[in-house]
Amino acid sequence: MAALFGGRLLDDRPILIGETKVSSAKPEVLQRHRYIADHLYGIDFFDEKHGISTGYYGTVLRTRDGGQNWSWHSTGETQLLRRVHMISVDQAVSVGHRGAIYRTEDGGTTWQVVHREPDTMLRAVVLAADSSKGWAVGSGAVILCTVDAGRTWQRQTLTGYTPRDLPTWNGIALADADTVALAGEFGMLAFSSDGGESWTIQKSPTRTTLNDIAVTPGGFLAVGLDGTAVAINQQGDDYQLRALSTGSTEHLFALSVDADGEGIAVGSRSVLAIAGDRFVMFPVSDSVELPYNWFADIDMTGSGAVWSVGRRGLVAGSPLGGGVFEVVFRLGSDTPSNAASSLAESES
Repeated sequence: MAALFGGRLLDDRPILIGETKVSSAKPEVLQRHRYIADHLYGIDFFDEKHGISTGYYGTVLRTRDGGQNWSWHSTGETQLLRRVHMISVDQAVSVGHRGAIYRTEDGGTTWQVVHREPDTMLRAVVLAADSSKGWAVGSGAVILCTVDAGRTWQRQTLTGYTPRDLPTWNGIALADADTVALAGEFGMLAFSSDGGESWTIQKSPTRTTLNDIAVTPGGFLAVGLDGTAVAINQQGDDYQLRALSTGSTEHLFALSVDADGEGIAVGSRSVLAIAGDRFVMFPVSDSVELPYNWFADIDMTGSGAVWSVGRRGLVAGSPLGGGVFEVVFRLGSDTPSNAASSLAESES
């Protein structure tokens, strides 16, 4: 893809809030909007070109050309947006830290509140690829389900749970429209094979909080605090759990895994490559300043490009076909990084 990692920051509205052109010369910058490097917490790509990132204070970043240009938008509210999921090129949903679910019909330019869950911190949202069904989860063991692509949401009951303290669910994985896995606080895991009508509850062998979960060829893989990783082998309605060694004690916040079981996990000062049950350090450019940064979310496109977001508006990743994890864009920066420039030139 030409110019996979570019360096323009634009606003689709009439006012230009910041523009930089990738070249060897010092870029011209037109700055008419104060841009703050707030943390980013969610990123999702629908295809190789269309992606959305969300973060602090209702921030939304959107690209329509594979990251060459990014435009700034807002939900119109100040809720931190934890996760985002793209349903199509134009439709997406995002969840907030004060219980709101937002939906866009125009690719992220404008957002509408479609649901508010009182006294709830929502942490994750995922919709099935071939269905209008999806789930959002959060604190107090809240489980919300949609059957109309995120337009309306209903509470589901967490059956089979007996402990006194209700966990915060941090991650969702969908094997299909009816097979759902949740991962969360206290190392709790919940599985449903009937679209959330009933749940099987299991506890991680490490008992450590789990932050994200993904589908693998054999079942699921969850990651969490202190470098925790748990492989989940699914055999019908039976789930066998096994703790894995990641070689790290740093907190892991998110992961993305492809159909072959290969992927990447990210977190505090961590970018780890996944190959089945093995975790190894992923090559990271010095420009990322990994010892001082954390990444909150990660997504891999169908062709293998990697995108991750985190501390102080950092967007990083590796290009199509693999490569070093590099800085792509920094929210609040007037100029693209040298790494972004070289990547854009190498892909053109």
